[in-house]
Amino acid sequence: MALTNWSISEETLISISHYYAPFYLFNMTLANIVNLLIIVATIRSKKLRSMCNILIALQAAADAMVTWEVPIYVYHVYMRKFISVEQCFMVQVVPWLAMNFTTCFILVLGLDRYLCVKYATWYMTLNKVKYFSLLMLICTFYSIVASIGMYMSTSEQKVLCFLADAMAGRGKEMWGLSQALINVAVIIVYGKLKKFLECRSTRSVDDRDTRKIFKSLYLIVVFYIFGWVTSVFLLLAVRVLIADPLLEQAAGQFLGVFAATNLTIPFFVYFTQSVVYKREILRLFLSERRIAQIAPDSQTFGSSGSTARAHQNEESVVA
Repeated sequence: MALTNWSISEETLISISHYYAPFYLFNMTLANIVNLLIIVATIRSKKLRSMCNILIALQAAADAMVTWEVPIYVYHVYMRKFISVEQCFMVQVVPWLAMNFTTCFILVLGLDRYLCVKYATWYMTLNKVKYFSLLMLICTFYSIVASIGMYMSTSEQKVLCFLADAMAGRGKEMWGLSQALINVAVIIVYGKLKKFLECRSTRSVDDRDTRKIFKSLYLIVVFYIFGWVTSVFLLLAVRVLIADPLLEQAAGQFLGVFAATNLTIPFFVYFTQSVVYKREILRLFLSERRIAQIAPDSQTFGSSGSTARAHQNEESVVA
């Protein structure tokens, strides 16, 4: 039973949605552009062929697909049209599969990075095809099972069909709980990786490339906590506080802002913190001479010897 009896009308919900719709359209455009840059750079560059690079590109693809829910949501807002939760789930099934996949992939990426730097020798002996297939199977299994559970709990309740509106009742609560558990696991895994890198960097005060990697990792974790973790835990709180389905939809659109920003942040972290990604993305638009002026290897890592070590370390964690 909810702790409040607050409620709003359908007209109020539509009015509120008119304020959020432009933001989500802008975020969708930006997310598709920046994630496409990561994907194209990965396909074209021979320097972005490690397991971590492939996983990052796949997550970028999933992040872009999540935003495909926006045109459906915006259409219903401006047409002032409500549909059932079941109908909403059916038209939003692809973005939902992508949503479940990408949140699982954040955890998988963290595990992969931890293994490749903590147990480097063992990691190098892995059968990469079987290892990659296992990672894909884990996230695909979670995405499908979570989506089936959500569909089984759909109802005839009327919604504007924002992404969070495609689930209801126990299905929404169980999905939120599974996401909360994944988020906790992500924080633990990245925390262990952070601790390992921090210990390694303290062995050499001048190890600038390791500190650079540490900064990138720190930024990713901070934005992840601000985005996904905040939205999921607040979504669970909304389920406890609010009983009115219309007000819950309005709250979902507000909480979606936190998650939506997280679909674009990884690009800017990799572009600003990884010299490899920065050069390969710039190579899509600029000449080698111009790239050398904007992002020379020596600018970040100093001598040629340290540059070689930097690229090796960067590949193991960021690139």
